[in-house]
Amino acid sequence: MTLRSLLVVFLFSLILFRPQQGSAQDCATSLARAARSLDAGALHEVIEILTPCVQSMNLVEQEQAYRLLALAHLFRNEHQAADSAINAVLLLDPKYPRDTARDYYELVEAMSPYDWYPEWSITTRFGVNRALPNVIRPYTLQITPVSLSDRQVEYSGSVGVTFGLGLSYHLSKVLSLDVEASLRSLAFSRVSETGYKFLTTYHENLSHYVFPIVARLELPFRLGTIAPYLEGGAYAALLSGATSSVSATDEILAQSPSISAILSANRRKPSSFGLLIGTGASIESGSFQFGAALRYSHDLTDIVDGSQRYSQSDLTNQYYYIDDDFSLRNFEFSLTASYSLNFRSYKRGSAE
Repeated sequence: MTLRSLLVVFLFSLILFRPQQGSAQDCATSLARAARSLDAGALHEVIEILTPCVQSMNLVEQEQAYRLLALAHLFRNEHQAADSAINAVLLLDPKYPRDTARDYYELVEAMSPYDWYPEWSITTRFGVNRALPNVIRPYTLQITPVSLSDRQVEYSGSVGVTFGLGLSYHLSKVLSLDVEASLRSLAFSRVSETGYKFLTTYHENLSHYVFPIVARLELPFRLGTIAPYLEGGAYAALLSGATSSVSATDEILAQSPSISAILSANRRKPSSFGLLIGTGASIESGSFQFGAALRYSHDLTDIVDGSQRYSQSDLTNQYYYIDDDFSLRNFEFSLTASYSLNFRSYKRGSAE
């Protein structure tokens, strides 16, 4: 190759690559140059400088660039293009501050129709509950059938606890769908009299893994900064364990026998299903929400395994106890703490 040919190739290379290098350098300084152009009122320069560069910027720079583009279009009365740039800003930062002390009044005013809400959040729950046994079918050791009203049997609930963790997806600002997993302990007692001056007190503790799916609707009013809501859903419960104790008072023999730590899981069904409703309120603090809730749960199936009703002979023969068919209802008061993983912006009046 001659010297002249080499010179031609060299000059051609300079011409080919110089614009690309210059373009990269231009984008590196585009934000500063666009800001100066905006201050000078050269609005068309802001658009010309930033439009080819914005996609090559990092996220922080993109937010600043779209802000400048939104201002340039606003000052040019190009409202559709300004809305597009504002949407890009809010996509990057849904909680972009609307403050005239730090930003142009025109931009703050253009952003005023926009609001935000958490899109995904996680929730922890700690609560106390009180079980309410609901007898479906009574059983006794008497040959003659006995109705519920004729039996000398009284059920009562005791205090249990609930620990839970949930994941929420907000379909809109006011409606969310929650999937939860919790460990719940329940307790109840039954006092019965056989009619032979023999009084039996039976107490049982149960624990379940509970998996609710809950829809939550925020009410259209606030009590100051407090946001009330309603919720409802369904749940499945898997039996984790059941233990019981029983004591008796035998007035005829003047004895008070008792037995504890009875393994009762074999007399309980391994799973149950039910519905729940509730109400609550929360207060927001940054990405956190703190609240309290009251729930009512109602099992749709009884929890007694009828095939094992007579399996523990000590209960039957010594304490005259036999399981009724019953389901469990439950009131629960809980404290909640949620953390928003991300946010979504929307324009008021549009489909939320």
